[in-house]
Amino acid sequence: YLVPGLLAFTLQLVIMIWSVIVISSEFTHETFGELRKISGNNIYKIIAGKSVPHLIIHTSTIFLIVGIIFPLCSIKPAGSILFMIFFFILFAAACLAFGLFISAAFHDQLFATNLALFINMPAFIFSGYTFPVWAMPGIHRIFAAILPFTHFVSGYFKIYNMNAPVGYVMDETLILVLFTVAGLVLTVAALKIHIRKYYKISV
Repeated sequence: YLVPGLLAFTLQLVIMIWSVIVISSEFTHETFGELRKISGNNIYKIIAGKSVPHLIIHTSTIFLIVGIIFPLCSIKPAGSILFMIFFFILFAAACLAFGLFISAAFHDQLFATNLALFINMPAFIFSGYTFPVWAMPGIHRIFAAILPFTHFVSGYFKIYNMNAPVGYVMDETLILVLFTVAGLVLTVAALKIHIRKYYKISV
């Protein structure tokens, strides 16, 4: 019972730790100017170059989890494996976007990493995997709501355990899409502010 939740929690932790490093390390090592020149001052190229390779790696990890680890642990899906894989990839994209925003907003690599750890470490407890979110105090429910893992867990139960139709997972799917879009938009905004402040260039 605990294996799927722990694997997904570990995946979120790994993705966010990696993603908070990819841009903040450029600030820490003072190489962002070189990165800016290589990209031609194109923020979207910077984000794509930093995120696409990671997303490919994490997608491979998802196939490993669903295709090999789950069967080895006798975790049999009640619902669609294809939709579960899609939902996993969307979850990974949401975590990646969340981490990229932290990476772009906080220029100290150590602080950004510690912040990601601080946010992620209680995620499993507050996700509703072992204790229902609705039974938690209000402040805990608010914290749970800002974590992609909480919404992934809700969708996972519906897909993998209940064989619920896709329509019943639309709320969780839309929330993960919102996490992804909001994270990328905020990352773009943070990088624009940084470039305008330190390089006096409008992008």
